[in-house]
Amino acid sequence: MKLSTMLATGEFKNILELKVFLIKHKKSGHLFFIPEMSIVEEEEEFDLFFYLSKPAELKREAFPIPKETFKYNISEERLKGLYASYYCTDCLPDSGYFKNLKAYEGTDWVWLYESSAMEGV
Repeated sequence: MKLSTMLATGEFKNILELKVFLIKHKKSGHLFFIPEMSIVEEEEEFDLFFYLSKPAELKREAFPIPKETFKYNISEERLKGLYASYYCTDCLPDSGYFKNLKAYEGTDWVWLYESSAMEGV
């Protein structure tokens, strides 16, 4: 995704308004992205994930779980189920994937992501 593409929709007055929108929704966990939005350039590509639907492209580097679920010690089997549900798939990554996930905690949703797959993003 590029900020310029989002600006072209006409939903935002300027890039600052768009960045504020993205940061606000990342803090809640409704959106997820890795780069520091304050320094993202208008034509820079970055992956953007939405908690209600999987990405249009088959990028499977991150998936959301409800904040309430994250508070508890979640088993690998439960994580596999949440991953499969988000991506609508029975094809799961190997066990090592679920053991090495990092977490971004929003106020409503927590995003689990594989940092190595998203390095440099």
